[in-house]
Amino acid sequence: MDGTLAVIILPMLKQLRAEKHGSGLVDLEDVPESMRYTTTEDYESQYTFDFYREPDLQKVQCDIHDRWDWVLDEMIFAFEYKIDEDNGGIDKDWKNNYKRVQNGFRLFGKYYQNLWD
Repeated sequence: MDGTLAVIILPMLKQLRAEKHGSGLVDLEDVPESMRYTTTEDYESQYTFDFYREPDLQKVQCDIHDRWDWVLDEMIFAFEYKIDEDNGGIDKDWKNNYKRVQNGFRLFGKYYQNLWD
């Protein structure tokens, strides 16, 4: 069943990534540290805590759309990996990819209700 669903879900995720009309909010702990801070005014709620005002934390230009794209890319990677694995694909970097695949599936579950267009 997981292989069958992967074949259905993957093209839908790719289409959403290409044609989305908005972005779901992503918890900062779900993206790499380099994507957790922003200088844009789109995410003023980060200023709830004073330490977000520190100059070193405001150097990265990253907004909610970039974070959502990153989450979608991780989901897409996971489903592509699953399909390749089911088709007999062999991966030399299996240990590192396994962690990324597991995280992509975790993000899919966590942000399932954000898969709107």
